[in-house]
Amino acid sequence: MAANVRDLGRYSVKEKDPEAAVTPVPVNNDFAAGHPSRVLRKLEYYIRKLDSYGLEARGIERVKSEERQPQNWVALSLLWSSAGLTLSSYSTGFLGVKVYNLSFPQAAGIIWSVGALGAMCSAYMAIFGKRNGLRALTSSRFAFGWYGAMVMALFNVFTEVSYGIIDCILGGQALRTVSKGKLPLPVGIIVISAISWIIATGGYKFIHAYSRFAFIVPMISFIAMYAVFGAEFTSSPVPVPDNSEAHAGRVLSYIAIIFGSYAGWTPVSGDYYIYFPENTPDWKVFCMSFLGIWVIPSFATTCGAAFASTTLYKAEWAAAYTGSDTDFIGQALNGLGNARYFFIFLLGWSLISNNIFNLYSIGLSAQLFGKQAIKVPRFIWTLCASILITILSIVGRNSFSAVLLNLLALIGYWSMIYFGIFGLEFALIRPKFGLDLSAWNDRTKLPPGYAAGFAFGFGAMGAVLGMNQTWYQGKIGAHIGEWGGDLGIELGFGFAIVTYPFLRYVEFKKFGR
Repeated sequence: MAANVRDLGRYSVKEKDPEAAVTPVPVNNDFAAGHPSRVLRKLEYYIRKLDSYGLEARGIERVKSEERQPQNWVALSLLWSSAGLTLSSYSTGFLGVKVYNLSFPQAAGIIWSVGALGAMCSAYMAIFGKRNGLRALTSSRFAFGWYGAMVMALFNVFTEVSYGIIDCILGGQALRTVSKGKLPLPVGIIVISAISWIIATGGYKFIHAYSRFAFIVPMISFIAMYAVFGAEFTSSPVPVPDNSEAHAGRVLSYIAIIFGSYAGWTPVSGDYYIYFPENTPDWKVFCMSFLGIWVIPSFATTCGAAFASTTLYKAEWAAAYTGSDTDFIGQALNGLGNARYFFIFLLGWSLISNNIFNLYSIGLSAQLFGKQAIKVPRFIWTLCASILITILSIVGRNSFSAVLLNLLALIGYWSMIYFGIFGLEFALIRPKFGLDLSAWNDRTKLPPGYAAGFAFGFGAMGAVLGMNQTWYQGKIGAHIGEWGGDLGIELGFGFAIVTYPFLRYVEFKKFGR
């Protein structure tokens, strides 16, 4: 992350700083090659024009060594802190007590321990952004092949759209609460989506500049919320206990939720490191990413568990929860008078920080859908994604809890299978057989992807056997306690890493790539 906005601007096509020792970054190579379509040629002209004003024109093209610059480490960590210190993290923590019947200490323990494991996975994957100079899912072509990477990109689009729906619904609820019910929820959703799209359209420069300070806004609200919780907290109440097997199942299911929320960055964390010099120490990228993804966001998640636990012994708080997190927070902060609406507004605004990541990554993922897709500028894909998320958010606005429960665990399933295959490819296979980064966009030089495809299929089979969702229980997951328990992440990861090394070795021997 650059030290200032001026440095960040050096990554545009048009060099703004004559003293900068950086080779100008080309606009999308395929797109800029002179397409016969008059419309596309005209669009190319406007892209270059916008790029001259700072809008990032680069898509999934590789950033070469000479195009990179040293980055600001503190700002790097704060980038992730801003994305995670949001109302959606609070809602994830709230589920532990309210839905899974855990006590506050139990929920907090899972948040900090399992959250650390998920953050480690996302931080490890961030390293490959600066190593390869490629967007995260573009690097996956070296394991999954041309078509397999498209499938992974499709899964990631699903992931980012899911998070976008959560952000827009919660943001809309916050604005409705602030307006005391006068602003319709659909309008609030549109406002959050539109502002997110504007920042995400700007690209790398604007996201880094905005996220460097965005965490300050929600931090004010969470400090106020912790102060109110501390005044109300008199003991550590325990929910009505389940039997031991049922309780174990609920714990496993909440572990899946928490892990998925922190490991959800795994497919995209490398996107924000492609301008880092190749000689940047891996441990620095890992540590600063890990701390940013884990520490400050965990305070927001723990706050949700804390507020939910208060409903166990404070009747007026329990009565105030009717399904809207922001309405509940408004009632809980009632003692602050009208000042509570200021804090809720800040919480709603925090969701923009998370949603800009969703929209930005969708634009990059969409460019992996073949030679024609890469010709469409990133910001066009971002606009399409924003419209889709807005529509789906409005449609699902009255089923927020169900959306949150079903999506977070599914994200954890595929993210962990992907992590296992990708990690083994670059830890075991590539050190032995080598890596030609110039082949990133040449289908004939990439692996066919059969090994990764079969291993991913085995991993998916394990996830299905172990999953425990309201709409489906796997054969193994259904036998854990009275209500079942979720082992989908563990089994999916295990099945994938056991099968991939042998399959990939055979594939490499047969195809030589």
